Amino acid sequence: MIINATDIKAGASIHDIVSHYIDLKGGKACCPFHTEKTPSFAVSERKNIFKCFGCGKGGDAVSFVMELKKCTYPEALEEIATITGTRIERKEHMTPQEKEEHQKQLEINKQLKYYCQLVAESYQPKEVTPPFTFNKRQWSWNTMEVFQLGGAFQLNQLTSDKSFDDNVLDKIGLIRWNEKKQNSYDSFRNRLIFPIHNHAGEIVGFAGRSTDGSKVKYINTFQS
Repeated sequence: MIINATDIKAGASIHDIVSHYIDLKGGKACCPFHTEKTPSFAVSERKNIFKCFGCGKGGDAVSFVMELKKCTYPEALEEIATITGTRIERKEHMTPQEKEEHQKQLEINKQLKYYCQLVAESYQPKEVTPPFTFNKRQWSWNTMEVFQLGGAFQLNQLTSDKSFDDNVLDKIGLIRWNEKKQNSYDSFRNRLIFPIHNHAGEIVGFAGRSTDGSKVKYINTFQS
């Protein structure tokens, strides 16, 4: 098991990794994942992610290598470590407690990514008009896709979605417990959602801005 995966990802510039395989001009290129004549593939060095507006593929340096080379997560880490010259640290055996914590973190990461996808899909250019904040600031659909912006407008969308684990959602801070009613409810309601990334480009939480005049303009989840 590679135990310094976060360090490997943190030291991987999306621009440098992508440039190792394809020609980038001004942060753009023809997508390596589908055939096209006009470049629709772009990298964001600030967010350390890539996005193709043609086929929709996007993610960090690891997911780029995995998709391009058709390899596993550990193989992609090894490839990136070779490109960046980062030393790989391994641990052959984990204690039962370490295995349990590792599985918990994997589940948290999975839930965070799924929620990000869920809120992003709440905006579809052909179906929904963006909220006033997006329009007022003149953010394009491309900008919203690159930065994975979205919204939470359906009442208790998470607590009613069986794809999520309530225990994980509670730990992350995406749902809260109503002591009086003895039930859970979504933390984000009628809010624009902004994913928060760490230095490795991983989603570690979310910020929500109110759209209905709520006294609390911004609320955040716990850092996970």
